[in-house]
Amino acid sequence: MQIPIKGFCRINIALLTVKMNIKMSEKRISKDFLAQNNITVKNSISITAIAMLICGLASCIYAITAATGSEYEMPILFVSFTLTVAGIAIFFIRKQVYINNGTGETFNEETIYFHESDKEMVIENLKNGNFAELVKLARNNSTLALRVELFYTKNEEVGMYRISNYIPHTYQPITEFVLYRK
Repeated sequence: MQIPIKGFCRINIALLTVKMNIKMSEKRISKDFLAQNNITVKNSISITAIAMLICGLASCIYAITAATGSEYEMPILFVSFTLTVAGIAIFFIRKQVYINNGTGETFNEETIYFHESDKEMVIENLKNGNFAELVKLARNNSTLALRVELFYTKNEEVGMYRISNYIPHTYQPITEFVLYRK
């Protein structure tokens, strides 16, 4: 049985949208928590999206002006349209960046997973601010019982984390976001 491309694309886009909305809502840190701890959130600008938009528009102009009547006009228009649409989509799906107002440093963002048996070790490393070490010890398997959402500065002076436990079909937070300062 063949799936029509239009229907298949609609299903993938719908699933991607749902997945992105779930991921974005899971990682929300309350504005009060951020304000109390002198941390701001900014949307980053994607250079890739801007480059795709410029290339898409430039190739579209080329196809309309220089390649008119050529056998390459339609393929160039297709590629330029695809680049432009992808650039627009990527531009509006911006990543949030957390910034420590005290130092101006940005936070690294990690979602890491562990076995339930590692819980004590994970909590100890989080309390001591050993974030980079914890990231190295993490497993690359999102089906494990323990998930840590971790945001930390490069020098590990400041970090925020939340621990979640896997309950079938979802992760339930054990803690709210906790701030660590050296």
